[in-house]
Amino acid sequence: MVESPTNINQTGKVTKESNVDVINKVPFNPNDIVVNTPTLNMGDIIDRLEHGEIKLNSKFQCSSNLWNTTKKSRFIESILLKLPVPAFYFVWDDDDSWEIIDGLQRISAIKSFVIDKKLELENLEFLKEYNKCKFDNLPRTLQRRIKIFSITANILGKGTPDTVKYNIFNRINS
Repeated sequence: MVESPTNINQTGKVTKESNVDVINKVPFNPNDIVVNTPTLNMGDIIDRLEHGEIKLNSKFQCSSNLWNTTKKSRFIESILLKLPVPAFYFVWDDDDSWEIIDGLQRISAIKSFVIDKKLELENLEFLKEYNKCKFDNLPRTLQRRIKIFSITANILGKGTPDTVKYNIFNRINS
C-alpha cells in the first residue's frame, strides 16, 4: 500500500505520511510541474538498472517482486510479441537517479529476467516454445527485441513538489 502525505505545510512540503489519499491543503501550482517524455527503449531501463540508477525501493509502492512467475512471464511475452505496455512514471531525483512512481512490478520483472537471470518463463499464452527459458536461452533476435522495445516514460523533473508526485501516483492507480 502506498504511503501518501497527509500533512502538507504552507509551502507544499510533506511533513507526515500515512496510508490515506493525498490531502492538499495548499493547491500546487501547475507551472511547478515539469514532465519530460523522452523516447526510450527497454535497453535504456536495463542500462539504468545495471548501474543502480533506478530506485526499486519506491516510497510510492509497497515492494518489488509482488508478481508471481506467470504474471512476470506474461509481461515478458507481451514485449516479445511487441504488444503495447502501460507507460512508466518516474521522478528524476537530485542524485540523477530515477524513483519509480508507477511501473515497479514491470521493471522488477525485467530485472529478474534480463539482469539477474533468475526468471524462467512459464505459462506463456502464445510463445509456448519458450516456456522454461531464461533470458540467455532465448534466440539473440528475441533478446534484442526486448532491449529495443519502445516504451513510454513520463519523467517528472527535479524540484517537482512532493504533493504533485503523490497526486500523480494516486490518479494513475485509481
